[in-house]
Amino acid sequence: MAFRRSLADNLAPLLLRVALGATFIWAGWPKIAVKDPFPPEQAALLANLGVGRVQAAAVGASEGAPPTSTTPALPDPSSEAPVAPRVVLAQQNPAPARVYTASDFAGPVELPRLYHVAVMLESAANADKPLWPKGLAGRGWSVDWAHAVAWTEFLAGVFVLVGLFTPLAGLSIACVMGVAMWLTQIGPATVGGGPSMLGFLPPLNNFAYDPMGWDMLLRQFVLFAIALSLLFTGAGALSVDRWIFGKPGSPRRADASYNSEDADDEDEDEE
Repeated sequence: MAFRRSLADNLAPLLLRVALGATFIWAGWPKIAVKDPFPPEQAALLANLGVGRVQAAAVGASEGAPPTSTTPALPDPSSEAPVAPRVVLAQQNPAPARVYTASDFAGPVELPRLYHVAVMLESAANADKPLWPKGLAGRGWSVDWAHAVAWTEFLAGVFVLVGLFTPLAGLSIACVMGVAMWLTQIGPATVGGGPSMLGFLPPLNNFAYDPMGWDMLLRQFVLFAIALSLLFTGAGALSVDRWIFGKPGSPRRADASYNSEDADDEDEDEE
């Protein structure tokens, strides 16, 4: 019984960590390091979101928008009678921000894959039935979210794999997968206006057997469940957390050691 409990407290979290960590290192690193071609329509969207490398690839990017000046003309002293000295303040309006269109790009623009996340968030926020709050999209948000998702997947995967700050890393991955399930599966089936089953799940063709029908949803849910499991159970004994903090990650293991210490104290008292 003690052996099975030891396996449950130590080997089970290790297997979950290896599976989850390897998956998210594999998913997060390509978003950061690998580049994909983005068509002109998506490039224009990213340029309007403030991505500098896309703006630099636009046709005539070096020219920019011509500034407009509203500096008033100074009067000719010889044409007016002498008056008291006065100060004329020169005021210049900032150049209007350039609005990019697909025609500003000669072809696809090579960018890291993480910018697909920004495009997806913009599409979800500006749909007829938005799946993402508009206040969390647009310039200054969507691109930041894309970077946050990519680096969270990669770094949280590394932390989970080695067992460092495992509950926090598990919570981060669970949040990413929860949003992914909402934007790609559950959201379109509920508020997105698409077909649904039970009101919140993608349809399964009238319950007909389809091995790939819920393939993406189930994979996302499994990763979400593993991440939450590590949040609740901890990393186990074979982890950096155990080495740093000097305590087991499993509550059952901690309770067992606590009870055994109490029993030893009682035995000493009886003696």
